[in-house]
Amino acid sequence: MEEVISFLSNFAFIPKEMLLVVVAIPVSAAVGFALGLLYERWYHFSAVQRMGKRFEKLFDCVTQSLEKAEQACQIFNQHPESQKLNSSQREAIESLTSKLSGQLNRISQSCANQTLQEKMDRTQQSPKPKKRKLKPFKLPNWELAPADQRTGFPDATAYQANLQQLLVAMQQTDSICAVLFVKLDHYTRHAQQFGATTADAFVKKTGSIVLRKFTQNDLVTQVTEDLLIVIVPDTHPETIQELSNIARKAIRSHRYINPETEQEVFVTASFSYTVFDEALAKDKKPDQELWDRCQNALSVSQKNGRCQLHEMTSSGLSRLVAG
Repeated sequence: MEEVISFLSNFAFIPKEMLLVVVAIPVSAAVGFALGLLYERWYHFSAVQRMGKRFEKLFDCVTQSLEKAEQACQIFNQHPESQKLNSSQREAIESLTSKLSGQLNRISQSCANQTLQEKMDRTQQSPKPKKRKLKPFKLPNWELAPADQRTGFPDATAYQANLQQLLVAMQQTDSICAVLFVKLDHYTRHAQQFGATTADAFVKKTGSIVLRKFTQNDLVTQVTEDLLIVIVPDTHPETIQELSNIARKAIRSHRYINPETEQEVFVTASFSYTVFDEALAKDKKPDQELWDRCQNALSVSQKNGRCQLHEMTSSGLSRLVAG
């Protein structure tokens, strides 16, 4: 107790002005620091409000603030204690992120709406493409000569000439045409076993059956000793598929008879077709393109079985239709 009284008595000799200064300095420093923090927050917010009248500066301020916030979040997420928040800290973070997300979503939605509006404006301003005037499709006059001496069907030369006529007739039309390839299986074996005349008779009978299943506007040609090509003008994908399958079924169910022995011979054929429009004519070699399509489809058909019907699409994919 005496020590306390002695300690206090020492201040009795200090002037009151000096004591006031000693007390005022730390108090002023603490108050000044607190006011500085409050002022800094107030000044920053006030500055942002003042920038509201000048959008360019406001935009720069917002983007810079978002960049700083993003960097701060990266540092926060890297801190090991960021995964161990208490309940009050979690509530504070969730509240702030929810508010910030809401404002950011409004900005993002506004940008998306502006982009959509700009696209609509460009679409309305851009001149509409002129509709091409289409002509009605006119069926070519098929050339039936030269004909294959074995069967009487127009031969490969006639096929090429008629195909070129068809491609010309398709110009400036919306017509869809098709070709159907019918390949007799084992022609060479039949020729060796029964003779070339009998094998050719099988080809001729096959062409006659196919021709009866198509219309009078369609043309059956013979391009090789065992391959028939049916040119089908101005058709539809569904129609050529249906007619081709009807022809396939007719060949499959037909009883082939050897004309020399009157005995039945098992004969099969493979089928492939492809549809095309005017765009094919712009190809450098449209006839080669059609040939490659159908040959590829025939190859798939023969590898997987007889009497199959495949469609070869313009994308180069073979599609099994029936068989």
